[in-house]
Amino acid sequence: LGAAGVGPHVIDYAHTMMVALHQNLTVAEFLEIPSYHPTLGEIWTYVAEELIEEL
Repeated sequence: LGAAGVGPHVIDYAHTMMVALHQNLTVAEFLEIPSYHPTLGEIWTYVAEELIEEL
């Protein structure tokens, strides 16, 4: 699992992926983490949902 972010608001969602990387989570485990809504951090769940369909 890896991540990259670029843009003026990256700090608003980088922490979400930092925790996932620190905990060495799989995509499935990451999707079990509740996300605040609406936030920029929840954008990772959309990516993870698409990725898990491909795995």
